[in-house]
Parts: sequence; structure tokens; C-alpha cells
Amino acid sequence: MSQENVEIVVGLPFYAGDVDAVPVVRDPELYAAWVEAVTPLFHQDVASAFPGLLGGGETHTGIEGFATAWVNWLSAWASYRISLTESIDCDDQIVTCYDVLAVPKGSTGEVKLSGADVWTVRDGKIARWEGYGSRAKALKAVGLEE
Repeated sequence: MSQENVEIVVGLPFYAGDVDAVPVVRDPELYAAWVEAVTPLFHQDVASAFPGLLGGGETHTGIEGFATAWVNWLSAWASYRISLTESIDCDDQIVTCYDVLAVPKGSTGEVKLSGADVWTVRDGKIARWEGYGSRAKALKAVGLEE
């Protein structure tokens, strides 16, 4: 089941690398299609949060909450492309590490960021998502680093 969990997570459309997430969340038709595409992959009561990141204290619930967390995060960016660099199988949790090429709102200069997410999969669906600012923080969250 563990490899199936990895496949569920790494198959999410925002890890495609060539997709700019900002226009997707700002265009009502693209946004609706994105939500419709990912909804079957999530539990109805999925919990979503950005622990330790600016504005990350709130936990959102449901697919609407997951989408809201992303819309809020992306509101500071003019462009935001995620490229998956690594996935780490931790049984019911998957750590995904990635690079981001992004342009902050009001700027023309692109910045490179790195981050990591922890995904909890239960019964073949995503039950929890947490976005972290670094690989080390995500690994600590799953008990692989101190």
C-alpha cells in the first residue's frame, strides 16, 4: 500500500513543474477544473496547514479548506511553479521535497525557493497535508530528523 500512497501524492497536478499555479487559482474556470480533478484524491475532512510558515497557524478542513490554503498562499505571488525533486516513503506519510521558481507580486525578478510537504494517506486518500519551508522541518515532522 505504501507505494500506492506515494503514487497518489506525486501524481498531484501541482508537482508537474511546468504549471504556473497562480493563473490556475485566479481563473474561475481553471480553478473549478483543478478542484474537480483533485477532489477524488482527498478525504472529505482532509486537514491542511502551513506549520511554522508566515500565515500558517490556521488549519483548514475539507477540500475547500485545502484549496483556500493554497489560494491564500499564492496571493503573494505573480507566478509560482513547483518542481518535485524527491519523495520519501514513510508508510502512511509521504514527504515530498521540491524547488519553486516564483515571482513575487509587484516584482519582475524570479526567486528560487525550496520546500517540503508531509502528506498523510489513509484508505487510499489524502487525509492531511502540511507545507513546510524546508526538507529538514518536514523530516523532523515525520520523526526522521531531530
